[in-house]
Amino acid sequence: MEKQEVARDYVEKWKMDMADSHCRDALVAAIKAFNHYRSKFDSVEGELEARNLGLHAEEVKALVVKGYSIQRAIESMLPQIQVRKETPAPIVEEETTEDDLKIQGLRETVVFYKDRLEEATKTNQRLAAQVKLLEAKLCGLQEALKVERRTEMREIRKERDLQVLQHGISVLRQELELARRQVSDIQNRQVAAKDEETIAKDLLPLKPVENFTRSGLEQAFSPHELKSGDIVLLLDSSGGGASTADELVKRGIRTVISRPNMASQALETLEKGGVTVVWAEDVVVEWINELPYLRKEELLRGINSAEKRKKLEAEEAFKQLLEEYKKERRLNGERA
Repeated sequence: MEKQEVARDYVEKWKMDMADSHCRDALVAAIKAFNHYRSKFDSVEGELEARNLGLHAEEVKALVVKGYSIQRAIESMLPQIQVRKETPAPIVEEETTEDDLKIQGLRETVVFYKDRLEEATKTNQRLAAQVKLLEAKLCGLQEALKVERRTEMREIRKERDLQVLQHGISVLRQELELARRQVSDIQNRQVAAKDEETIAKDLLPLKPVENFTRSGLEQAFSPHELKSGDIVLLLDSSGGGASTADELVKRGIRTVISRPNMASQALETLEKGGVTVVWAEDVVVEWINELPYLRKEELLRGINSAEKRKKLEAEEAFKQLLEEYKKERRLNGERA
């Protein structure tokens, strides 16, 4: 209602044709702008009248409407004074009234705001197009973000699945390693069983004694459990006497394998006790799993060698006795 009243008063006063609503709105805007700048327009007229510069007040007012200060607007128009002085003034056929100048100013103001409105409309259209473009880009980015998130989720799931698979592989490898060790243990036990079977069939176990002394025998009795019928291997037969040999006789040892450096008292005690003494150089001792063994045929060969040795020793002893007997008879015959 306010716009219509303002526009109607000016249309009736100045006999203007304002049927178009856009023109009417522009006129109202121009009137409001004129009322807003009225005091500045009066100052412009007062300043120009005081300085008598010959400038057109409406041109200065137009600059003030554009945002110029009064002083700056006047100074920007000063160069035009010289041009106007040099240019012949046009012939004015009829005198322009003050009302005509005001109407002209209003028309220029209307044109100014129309231009600004067109510029604002174009700017608005450009910004609207830019907004649509940015909205389209935003939609594209949002869609790309969704795709990226889906891809990222797939990668996360893949990584999680990969970790599960790697853990499963690690567990399977541990189980495989355990199974391999179990198979290896079984195979080793089978081999050991076969070895034991072979040993039981072909080899005789020997009970090793480090030192042929009382302490050495005590050390051997505990881990190896020397018992009746065992075969003893003396690793060091030196140092043993009748008493240590008698310990083996009491244990019921049937055979002793020794080096020939055994003391005669020990050898005599063992043989009197029914223990066969076999020299180590007459047999081949086999070591299996750090334990000594002797094949049955080797034992028989060693026993035969021992019997031959004892027979030879007995023959030597008999010969020696015979020689002593003959020597004694010769000595008795000479005395007679």
